[in-house]
Amino acid sequence: MARQQNFAGGHGPYVELEGKIQPTKEEENHFFLIQLLKTSFKWVNSPSCDFCASNTHHIGMGEPSAEDLQFGASRVEIHSCELCGTVTRFPRYNSPAKLMETQCGRCGEWANCFTFYCVALGYNARLVTPWS
Repeated sequence: MARQQNFAGGHGPYVELEGKIQPTKEEENHFFLIQLLKTSFKWVNSPSCDFCASNTHHIGMGEPSAEDLQFGASRVEIHSCELCGTVTRFPRYNSPAKLMETQCGRCGEWANCFTFYCVALGYNARLVTPWS
């Protein structure tokens, strides 16, 4: 994929080299890793309403429940449905196990899952979090 982009979208030298260039094992692993995360994780700016599945908007922060805390969610966003007004909670989990269950979040959750997959696939990886 990256090689094709380097050759002006498939024009010029790429046409002559197509089929002759084989990706390395590392390139295949990187591609697999990205595809795994793209298909197993959904980026969520605002969650859908728990009641009617309509769009919601952020109205504040709430207290984490005991279950939220068990899975590392010390922050819980509160969203209100734009259609029915139902309040939907959006815990910001840190547990990779819980994130594999919910399969959604934003940058922190995405980074957590990506690091989890890297380590699970044998890469040396660490998650760096700027809590300053």
